[in-house]
Amino acid sequence: MDTVQLDTAMGAHFVDAPSPLANYRSLLDLMEQSALSPDESQKLIRSIAREL
Repeated sequence: MDTVQLDTAMGAHFVDAPSPLANYRSLLDLMEQSALSPDESQKLIRSIAREL
């Protein structure tokens, strides 16, 4: 990854410096590690729907 486009309230913002890109990659890695699998996501959504 050498450039990331972020959508902000003031328009698009491009990140292309090495340090911010490394920080962005670390953030994406953390989100991926904490994300539920598709099956777990479906189970969670169904359990919430049953409670409504």
